[in-house]
Amino acid sequence: MNFKLTFTNNKGIMEKYGSTQGRSISTNKIVEFIKPLISIDLPNMAAQMRFCLESGEGFKIFPQKISVQGNSPKIYTIKTARSLYVFEEL
Repeated sequence: MNFKLTFTNNKGIMEKYGSTQGRSISTNKIVEFIKPLISIDLPNMAAQMRFCLESGEGFKIFPQKISVQGNSPKIYTIKTARSLYVFEEL
C-alpha cells in the first residue's frame, strides 16, 4: 500500500526528512510529506505505530485517536499529543 502523509507540527520528523529546511512549523500549517510510505502498522488505537518509508527509513508515533474515512481512497486521521497526521491511501 502507498500513502500520502500530511501532518502538522512535527518539527523533528520534518527536519529529519528535509521538508522544512530547518524552519519551525505552526500547528495550523499543513505540509505534505512527499516520500510514499510502503507499509503501515495499525495494530490497535493504543499502541505505537511504525511507519516505513520507501527509502527503508522508519519512524514511530504514539496515537491518541485514529479515525478512518471513506472506502477508496481510505483516509486515516491520527491524532497524537503534539501533532495531527493525515494518511491518504493512494
